[in-house]
Amino acid sequence: MQDAERFQNYGFVNLVELIVDLKKGCDDTILNISGGYKALIPPLTLMAQLEKMPLLYLYEDSSKLIEIGPLPINFDWGVIEEFIVPLNNENKRKNARIEVIEEMRKKKLIQQDDFKLTTLGNLTAKYSNTASPFTATIFGYLIEHKLFECFLEVYGACNVEHSVEYEGKGDIDILITPKENEFISIEIKPSICLSDEDKMKDIAEKLVERSTIAIEKGERGSAVETWLIVYSYTAEKKEKPTLQDNEIKLLNGMAKLLKEKLNPSIVFRLKHLYIVQNDLKSERHIYQQFMKRTIKANQIVELFNSSEIKNS
Repeated sequence: MQDAERFQNYGFVNLVELIVDLKKGCDDTILNISGGYKALIPPLTLMAQLEKMPLLYLYEDSSKLIEIGPLPINFDWGVIEEFIVPLNNENKRKNARIEVIEEMRKKKLIQQDDFKLTTLGNLTAKYSNTASPFTATIFGYLIEHKLFECFLEVYGACNVEHSVEYEGKGDIDILITPKENEFISIEIKPSICLSDEDKMKDIAEKLVERSTIAIEKGERGSAVETWLIVYSYTAEKKEKPTLQDNEIKLLNGMAKLLKEKLNPSIVFRLKHLYIVQNDLKSERHIYQQFMKRTIKANQIVELFNSSEIKNS
């Protein structure tokens, strides 16, 4: 048992790193899986596909090497995006929301009885920041466009702007002017940020910085509300997630900062969007229906409203 655990936690990770380093020094690197432990064959086969390396093996008593060519397989990066932070940071993994941990265990990314990564988890973590087309931001941009499309229907094309940048300070993801001389600034993030104190502080500071510039320019009047819209993935339709005590504490702190820096009467709202997997087996990508359909306003549910907090 001890040797198996050591292999899973250290041996396989070290082997992957060694192979990647060898490949960097030689473009013609191949993997021959004829010998060695059987437990290495599945993960090395997957690694060969991801690294686009030729995979060879000897069939039984034959003296001829057989090559397995590249297969049309890859990770489902749309699912992995939500787990990028806990996959690559053990402390964040230990403090992640219980729903995130349960989903990671369900997907065999972490151990059932602790927070250590499985072999699959280690391999996924290895590639999540280098090979994913959706790492941290890109799928988020697609969601921004879907939400922008939603708010166009609600507020009208003249009153909604996407990716409004100010003086090289980054952009406000969505800016809404519901009334003359009033605007709402919106930031959109994956829900994993709610349990990350540093991330929440960074979001608040950027909202203050960019909204302040917008106010000073006087083009859209005063900031009356700021929204943080977070999204998470689910295999089935759910109504509303529950906030944990530490998340509520961070949100209260964020609301206080916005009131102090922007406007004592400003309202800070946290809204949530579930991205649901396809219910049709014929769909090729598990979020294909999400990308095809328009987000409806009632799918975005409010979890926090600073105006409902006494003495906030």
